[in-house]
Amino acid sequence: MNRTQAFMGAAFAVTTTLAAAPASAATIIQNFSLSSGNSFALQQFDGALGTLQSVDVLFNAITRRNVANPAVGAGANVFTLHGFANLTSGDASAPALPSWEVNTTDAQSKFNSPYELQAGGPTQTTNITTGLASFTGTSTFSYLLTAGIDILSATAPYGATTRNDGSAAISIRYNFTEAVAAVPEPSTWAMMILGFGVIGAAMRRRAKPSVSFAA
Repeated sequence: MNRTQAFMGAAFAVTTTLAAAPASAATIIQNFSLSSGNSFALQQFDGALGTLQSVDVLFNAITRRNVANPAVGAGANVFTLHGFANLTSGDASAPALPSWEVNTTDAQSKFNSPYELQAGGPTQTTNITTGLASFTGTSTFSYLLTAGIDILSATAPYGATTRNDGSAAISIRYNFTEAVAAVPEPSTWAMMILGFGVIGAAMRRRAKPSVSFAA
C-alpha cells in the first residue's frame, strides 16, 4: 500500500465517524367536531417524519341535546345524565379508537326553554402506546361517531328517558420524535479537512512529471 492509499483509507474511516443530532419531540393534531351519525376521516402518521411514540385521543366537548321544558317557572330542574361517544370504522385495518363515557349532573333554570343539556367535565384523554403500527402509514380511515345523552333521572316533571343524539369535539394527537440526519461532530470535520488536504498534496506530488537530462 503506497502513502496515498493509506491516507485515503484514513480519510474514509474519519467520514464514517458520525454523531446523530439529538431527536426533538413534536406533535401533529387532527381536530374533528361533528354530530352523532356523521363521519370523519383520520389520516395515518407519515413515518417519514420520524418515530411515532404515542397517540392521544381527546374528547374536548361533551354530547348535548335540546330538551323542551313543559313547565316554565321559577326554580330549576336538575338532570342526572349519562354521556357517551363511540368511534367505529368499517375498515378492518383501521386502528381502534377508544370510546368516551361519563356520568354527571346538569341544573337548568325553569325559565329556559328548550334546555341544552350538557354531560361532561374535564377533557377525557386516552394515551395509546401499543399497536402504533396501525396508526403509521399513508392511508386515510373513515370513522362513524355515535354519541348522545341518557337522562337517568330529573326533578319533576321529568323522569328517566331514553338516550338522545348529541355531538362531540374530538382531537387525535400524534406524539413523535422527528427524524434527524446524522451529522459529523466539529472534531470530525477538522480531521476530514486535514485528511483530504494531505491526500490532495500527495496526489499532486505523485502527478508532478520528472525531468532528466541526457549525459
